Amino acid sequence: MLHQACDNPNVRCKRNVSLRSPLICGAAGKSERVAETIQSEREQVRGYIRARSEARERFGSALFSDPAWEMIVHLYSRRLSRERTSVRRLCELSHVAATTGKRWLEALERQGDVKRVGDLLDPQRTFVELTSSGSEKMRTVLQTLFSH
Repeated sequence: MLHQACDNPNVRCKRNVSLRSPLICGAAGKSERVAETIQSEREQVRGYIRARSEARERFGSALFSDPAWEMIVHLYSRRLSRERTSVRRLCELSHVAATTGKRWLEALERQGDVKRVGDLLDPQRTFVELTSSGSEKMRTVLQTLFSH
């Protein structure tokens, strides 16, 4: 074993390095940058949700009634925060009745953007999450929205 200091100026660490395994210097710095990027994206999405809420309040909910979009935005925000969302809670967050929400979820499922996952602890509850495809689509849309 060799004791080698990391060359990355943003990372103050020393690592034991085996001669058989290469040192991936900067891995700690890279994970910090990824965490910062996720945090920044999470803040942007939360800000967008607040702005939509403000618009709904000021202009009236009839003008800002887009259940599928609201659901996708909230699911993406929850994904960034690593939070699970039940169907019922998603409907509440999206300001739609459960029947309307379930219809939209079915359409989003058929499209492959969301999936439902049963709760192992409570068979009456179902969680909803974005699929990898739905998440990637949302990331692209938000990059367009927030690009300067």
